[in-house]
Amino acid sequence: MSRLPSGVRRRGDRFQARWRDQSGRERSITFATADEAATYLLALRTGTLPVTESATVREWCERWRATAQGRPSTLVRDDSYLRTHFLLTFGDRPIDQITTWELQEWVTTLRERLAPASVHKVHIAASKIFAAALAARTIAVNPARDVQLPAVPESLNPALAEEIYAPEVFGRSGSDLVIVED
Repeated sequence: MSRLPSGVRRRGDRFQARWRDQSGRERSITFATADEAATYLLALRTGTLPVTESATVREWCERWRATAQGRPSTLVRDDSYLRTHFLLTFGDRPIDQITTWELQEWVTTLRERLAPASVHKVHIAASKIFAAALAARTIAVNPARDVQLPAVPESLNPALAEEIYAPEVFGRSGSDLVIVED
């Protein structure tokens, strides 16, 4: 049996590419062949992505749910916002084709039926999905980053400002990836 490339591990009849992201957290994605997994890792190291069919927003939401960490009540709330507002509009679209302009139009329609603080929370939940795709280098930028949100009076929700501007929501720039060795 031949030796697998660095950072690639066999999982049954599939191959797992493993690496650490900028925060030091271990990440992985599974492929049909060892060559595909090795190509993906090379793309992470060089800052380019292999040409593959893009995953939908719905698929990225499922990936995020499987690995999301946080308070259980926050995760339940985010999941509800995603299902109720975000996936209805963007669920079947490839994640790399969503633009800031489309998200801005979506936020504008949310403002017609939700309070400003709720619009912020829905936007934060959607931003987490894009941040996960950005961390995996599926997308080059988080399209939710520059969306203009309605003003929220601080007296109504003083903790919201910290949650809105948390760096993990929008992802981090840089290529500080470490390949996980077996």
